[in-house]
Amino acid sequence: MCTSVPDGQVTDWVGTVVTVDANGEGKAVVVVAIEEDIEIGTWNNAFSDIGDNTLIEQGTELYDLALGLAPGDAVKFSGTLKSGDEANDACYYTSNVTEAMSIDSPDYIINFSDLQKVG
Repeated sequence: MCTSVPDGQVTDWVGTVVTVDANGEGKAVVVVAIEEDIEIGTWNNAFSDIGDNTLIEQGTELYDLALGLAPGDAVKFSGTLKSGDEANDACYYTSNVTEAMSIDSPDYIINFSDLQKVG
């Protein structure tokens, strides 16, 4: 992923919606599969999202776009991948609990800027 997306900017990627939900505060949670074992999405809870602000705020255009999606929908999306650090992935941050899972089936964290249903 580091080689494919050196600056973290994802533009008009296509994937399949895995999750569209809301957290306890009513903010949207969205996860998109881009390959069988690779997902990109927001955090799923406010605690994990502290400082990252990936959860989608109510009352925004992006929130309305997210509400129009359902699991299984094809979607075109854009955003910025969360940069990793020494503690978790030197390139882009994943939400995987173990290092083995982040290698075998990474779940990358992104700040979505656009979500468009395809078709």
